[in-house]
Amino acid sequence: MAKATAVDTVTGEVVPMDQIMDLGSIASFEDALAALSGAGIEAEVIDNYGDGFTLLPSADKFTLVKVPFVILDHTFRVDKDTAREYMTIRIVTGDGRKLVVNDGSVGLFAQGKTIAAKRANGLAGLVVKEGLTGGEYTTTLPTGEVVKASTFYFSGV
Repeated sequence: MAKATAVDTVTGEVVPMDQIMDLGSIASFEDALAALSGAGIEAEVIDNYGDGFTLLPSADKFTLVKVPFVILDHTFRVDKDTAREYMTIRIVTGDGRKLVVNDGSVGLFAQGKTIAAKRANGLAGLVVKEGLTGGEYTTTLPTGEVVKASTFYFSGV
């Protein structure tokens, strides 16, 4: 199936799904696929519309410890709710994962800002041969509560 582009015009009549299939009879994923098929609608995996990169949950950054990766691009951002800065990097790992990594820590983020300012292409093209280093530690919040936290750094810096 060809992807629509910004210049494509789609014409036709929009028909509500409840006129095409009995939505009330759908009780499972398999039922939904069968109902779509019965209505002449081809189910398609959403991956066909993405770039293959997946968001790495913050709790999974440890999976990049000692795993080489290359940074393809980066963006520095400001969280609209907290006004805290963070960076987003797109990486490809030595084990073949395509990941989006967000970080606002005194580790990766601070290193990323410093390194990007020194390079013509920012972080793009930066090879991190030894992956990340760092890990978990405990810290005391201003409230006195002791919590676990983690900070990671680019190895070799």
